[in-house]
Amino acid sequence: ELDAGPLIAQATYTPAVDETATTLLHELSHIGASLASHSLEIIEQEVVNTRVQESAEITYAPKIEPADLVLQWNQSAIALERKVRALLDKPLAFTTFRGKRIQMGRLRISDQVVDVAPGTLISEGEDLYVATGSVLVRLTTVKPEGKSWMDASAWWRGIQDRENANFT
Repeated sequence: ELDAGPLIAQATYTPAVDETATTLLHELSHIGASLASHSLEIIEQEVVNTRVQESAEITYAPKIEPADLVLQWNQSAIALERKVRALLDKPLAFTTFRGKRIQMGRLRISDQVVDVAPGTLISEGEDLYVATGSVLVRLTTVKPEGKSWMDASAWWRGIQDRENANFT
């Protein structure tokens, strides 16, 4: 069974509010290396006290499928922000705009609630927002299909016919 053997040592880690998959992997690799070293010392000293895992402690993380990368704007702002953050380095979460893929940089959750359809783009000054299933999220950077990363507001300034613009 996957992740079901006896425990020799364990540690807990609380991710930071802005943790990405890459920074989490970095932190957990250091913790894991330290635990592995500690476990080997315990085994070498022959003072192994294992603990059986309860079935509730056994976890399984499914493989990320291509469909998992697509942002569904009717989800809550928190779910969308976490998804983008989890997929920030590779693979990247994306949406589509007028048939073209737009990969997402970090999203910033606002407290603004608007009565528009999820996915609707809203420009306020220099900031670009997207309506979600809960509150607006501010786009920071985007990577349009075939282009480099750019500031979301710079991308928006290059869009023709901004009225009724939305992500799908």
